[in-house]
Amino acid sequence: MPIPKQLVDVSRSSNGNDFVYDAKRENSMIEDGSDNFDDESSYSSSAHSTSTDDFPTQHAGLNGKEDAFADNLAKKLTRDVKVWRSIVSFMLLLTAILVTVSTYIFLTAEETRDFQDAFTGFANRLGDIAHSRTYALSFALASRAESLTAMVEESTSQAWPFVTVSHFEVRGENTRLETRTEIFAFAPLVENETAKTLWNNYSVSNQDWLLDSYERATIAHPGAYKFEESSTAQIEPEVYRVEGNWQFWPEKPNSSPAPWLPLWQISPPPPDPYPINFNMLSSPDVNRLVEYVQVNKVPVMSDKLVRHPMFSNLVEQYADITPAFNETYPLTAVDTEGEGDSDSSDGGGGRRELLSGSYNKSHVNEEGYIFVLYPVYDTFDEERDRNLKGIFLSLLRWDWMLSDAIHEGTDEMIAVMNNNCGEAVYSYSIKGTTATYLGVGDQHDQRYNDKVVTTPLNAIHGVSEGGVKCDFSIDVYPTVEMREAYTSSQAVVFTTILGLAFATTALFFLFYVRIVQRRQTKVMATAARTNAIVTSLFPSNVRDRIMKDAEDAVNNNKEIVPFLPGMGEAPKKKLKTFLDEENPGTEDQLVMFKTKPIADLFPETTVMFADLVGFTAWSSVREPTQVFQLLETIYHSFDEIARRRRVFKVETVGDCYVAVVGLPDPRKDHAVIMARFARDCMQTVSDLTKKLEVTLGPDTGDLQIRIGLHSGPVTAGVLRGEKSRFQLFGDTVNTAARMESTGQPSKIQLSKETADLLLAAGKSNWMREREEKVRAKGKGELQTYWLEVRHEGAASVTSGSSNSDFIDEELKMPQPAAKPMKDSGPTARPLDAKAKRLVDWNCDQMIRLLKLIVARRNAQARRSSQIQASTNEEFLNANLRKVGTVLEEVREIITLPKFDPKVYRNHDDPDSVQLNEDVLQQLHDYVSTIATLYRDNPFHNFEHASHVTMSVSKLLSRIVSPQDINRNHNENSEQKIEDYAWEVHKSTYGITSDPLTQFAVVFSALIHDVDHTGVPNATLVKENAKIAELYKQKSVAEQNSVDLAWDMLMDTKYAALQNVLYTNTSELDRFRQLVVNSVMATDIVDKDLKALRNARWDKAFKDVEEDEDKDVNRKATIVIEHLIQASDVAHTMQHWHIFRKWNERLFQEMHKAYREGRAEKDPSEFWYKGEIGFFDFYIIPLAKKLKECGVFGVSSDEYLNYAMKNREEWIVKGNEIVQQMLERVPTKESLEEQAEEQETAPLGGGTRRRGSSGSKG
Repeated sequence: MPIPKQLVDVSRSSNGNDFVYDAKRENSMIEDGSDNFDDESSYSSSAHSTSTDDFPTQHAGLNGKEDAFADNLAKKLTRDVKVWRSIVSFMLLLTAILVTVSTYIFLTAEETRDFQDAFTGFANRLGDIAHSRTYALSFALASRAESLTAMVEESTSQAWPFVTVSHFEVRGENTRLETRTEIFAFAPLVENETAKTLWNNYSVSNQDWLLDSYERATIAHPGAYKFEESSTAQIEPEVYRVEGNWQFWPEKPNSSPAPWLPLWQISPPPPDPYPINFNMLSSPDVNRLVEYVQVNKVPVMSDKLVRHPMFSNLVEQYADITPAFNETYPLTAVDTEGEGDSDSSDGGGGRRELLSGSYNKSHVNEEGYIFVLYPVYDTFDEERDRNLKGIFLSLLRWDWMLSDAIHEGTDEMIAVMNNNCGEAVYSYSIKGTTATYLGVGDQHDQRYNDKVVTTPLNAIHGVSEGGVKCDFSIDVYPTVEMREAYTSSQAVVFTTILGLAFATTALFFLFYVRIVQRRQTKVMATAARTNAIVTSLFPSNVRDRIMKDAEDAVNNNKEIVPFLPGMGEAPKKKLKTFLDEENPGTEDQLVMFKTKPIADLFPETTVMFADLVGFTAWSSVREPTQVFQLLETIYHSFDEIARRRRVFKVETVGDCYVAVVGLPDPRKDHAVIMARFARDCMQTVSDLTKKLEVTLGPDTGDLQIRIGLHSGPVTAGVLRGEKSRFQLFGDTVNTAARMESTGQPSKIQLSKETADLLLAAGKSNWMREREEKVRAKGKGELQTYWLEVRHEGAASVTSGSSNSDFIDEELKMPQPAAKPMKDSGPTARPLDAKAKRLVDWNCDQMIRLLKLIVARRNAQARRSSQIQASTNEEFLNANLRKVGTVLEEVREIITLPKFDPKVYRNHDDPDSVQLNEDVLQQLHDYVSTIATLYRDNPFHNFEHASHVTMSVSKLLSRIVSPQDINRNHNENSEQKIEDYAWEVHKSTYGITSDPLTQFAVVFSALIHDVDHTGVPNATLVKENAKIAELYKQKSVAEQNSVDLAWDMLMDTKYAALQNVLYTNTSELDRFRQLVVNSVMATDIVDKDLKALRNARWDKAFKDVEEDEDKDVNRKATIVIEHLIQASDVAHTMQHWHIFRKWNERLFQEMHKAYREGRAEKDPSEFWYKGEIGFFDFYIIPLAKKLKECGVFGVSSDEYLNYAMKNREEWIVKGNEIVQQMLERVPTKESLEEQAEEQETAPLGGGTRRRGSSGSKG
């Protein structure tokens, strides 16, 4: 993973000397005796974010003597040339500007006037037409509303709300054509429960208007309707609302309050009549608009399409019967034929198919439509209190309203439909007679803000979501296209001719100036680089000495002797010279030793040593890039804190960070500042390691820091010679190192000298005396102190540099007893913060492989669209039809894809692949669920599964992939590169050529111990567990894990993830077989399976196979099985501390089974000799096989070496370690005591959660 930009350049981090020291302010802080760690200059690592853009101004800029030094160099070389260059350049420039600018301004001014006049005329015309059309819309809707009111008043057979407009489609079609709207509809207002009951009966018995509308629409739109089927379609018999996954819910008294606004008559009639009787007030957006109409008794226009799926689906239905839709979106005809049971509650299979999404026209842009609601009242008399009885609704498209406003051939303009309520605005492109919708937001060219022509649209007002009245307007802007139409090349041509004349005159002069300028630039760049290096490596007084020596050499015409090898050389050679210089004895470099050394004594300082605890073991299982990513991230943060605290960073040695306060500028409060700095560093490590665990993997969050502080005099200076550096010397430095090495994780140890200084500064409450004295090499017994730190972390893994042995802190706490879980099913448990970080890390590993799968699929020119649901169902059914147990599915040979040169040549960059959000979400949900199904065992838990996954990923990364050949091979011939890639594919058995294979192995590592009960298979068989009987007494836990994980993966809720993993049954079968073989390989106890695997290994690597493809696949299959076997016990082939951690957890798990009566033997009786035998007969032979197969590079040697070393160390320390582990086994009394404390502890107390440390069986 790439390092964030603000963490990259560690070498540029400041040593703090660019800040001005405010002694008065610091002294006042000490005199106040403030007990707070933080002051106004304190630094919080969690809140800090500084861009590296600040660094050049801190280091590249020369200040003080550096400025004078650089200026003198430049003046000596350029003074005479600079004067004449300036005079001639000024005269040429002034003359050229006066003549060319005057010509250009005069010619372009004429073009600008023509453009402005034309645009203003077109914009005013567009605005006037839009204004008149909105008035026409308002007038037409008002006319229809008044006609309906009059009809009801004069009718003796109709009364509100039981009103049906006769010949509605004829009236509606005329209205739509007249007003340029898409939909015209009427909805009566049903005011109470009695009226709703009557309305339900009325709507069913009076739906004949729909047949009349179908007949009229069929004539107007031949082929858009299937009349015979539409004539038999039935409306919803009750007023209803839509909720959830398109579930129709009749409006009941307790479901929603009165009134209701059922959608009744619609023009054009919908091909599927399900929208009729839909309660529009169930949409919050419509409800808001209707409330505004009722209160203000005015029509209203929405600012956007009402956000309800019913209206979206209604728009999609009309996509097939409206000519404008067909012109813009060529769609197919609506098929209302149902496939379901016509008697079912959903009203027919066809209708539900339409609503469920199979009839999805997602490309219809909803944001291009708005609603206009016009009220219908019970009377014309405005003097009376008129009552709202219904609503006329029109669906409006602004691009229709703006079409045909300007004559053909007019250049493009941008029209923005605006409002004064801050709601959504829409942009349209107006080009000739065509108006094109661009999208939401003001999308005009910001360069033409001053050209806007605004026309108010006052016919109908809108209303914001806050209920505020909105006035609409249309803002018209020109475009670059229109401006260019009125721009000619005349001004440029005349200006160019004049410019060429002046350019010719000045050509030779500028050529001369360029030569001089290049020389000056080189000198200045050298000076700047020199200053930057010196500033970053040395404190200010040392830097001043170096600069003064160089300045004296210049003034005395002497050669400047580099204080660093490579200083002053070209940039490309500087680093190589600095790192590779092997002979410092040249004549120039010997001059350096004839000058006075740069060194001084600083009597009052505080030195800090900080060491990462557990780093050595952690780094032993990581890739080199991951190790440096961790160190660069943490140390860069330290550098930033040092710059803010004005602390000088001395150096970093491995994972040890050294800093000092009190030099180069003496400080009275050096101990106080260093204490604050140490506290900040400790909090930074705690925060960063938790965040980095997501990208760097398991155990990163367990890393801690141990800090030691000591105060006293130091000798500091530049130790010249090869690779010169600023160094500290003296007893103070040694004592500070002892304070660190004898400290404890997540604690800051102070010497008595530092503690006395803090006490004198009034900070007595910052520290406490350490209970026991420490013995330091060369110092004897010392009384030390702990610096109190907020958010103090618990101790954890001991550093690799420490002499103390490993102790897993989680196992030191007594574990409450739990009933044995012999045959219970998997139970999900909540995830703690660490488990969630591990989930994110596992997802990150799998996402990388999923991108590789997609990239390969793209290279194979396979279809990349999602697999249909029916196809997925066939895959699932095919899988469910498998018979027998999982173990019976194990294959001797799994056929992997052959090497395809075309795929190899056209392989996409995986980083360019973008996975859909639903794929990422489903993957995260799946991994999270898997994590919850892991039981809380000490060993067989989710953390161990993640550790196995990390080992698998590391081993796979060490296998050369053919895709890497293009980047690493030096051959120029494409054919030779391709041949070499084929050889790599064959020699690695094609394992890394197929990303699905890699994903299957990583996936197997993740799920291989799901629902493990904490006891071996033999115990389950002996206990006659049902699960053992189910799997025929063989590999019980492993088969159970496969079935649980596989069944969950095949769930339809993970359809998007499945579609990325496989696109046909061949890929599904290969994925299944790889998972089965891999997980079954982790059963290393079954003697029959072990013998079978050994025989298969011998057949693959000792026998000769005539069929080359079969030979490669056989080797690939057995190598994959051994890869995951090695990963499952990778802790035995890693650093001693990692081996100790997981070895003790396995011991505790087995001892727990013994205490619960599920194991016959006490593991402490055979653990020492058992481990030796395990190394001799399984681990070391397995490591040798990894080396023998020859595909894992240096990792096979690394695993074998660690296995041999761990065995040797176990022989020496094993008996003692077993006794120590036995002492940490919780007793019955301690378990009962802890359980009692947890039951009586107040909610939110500091006790551990029950069952959080392996309480499950």
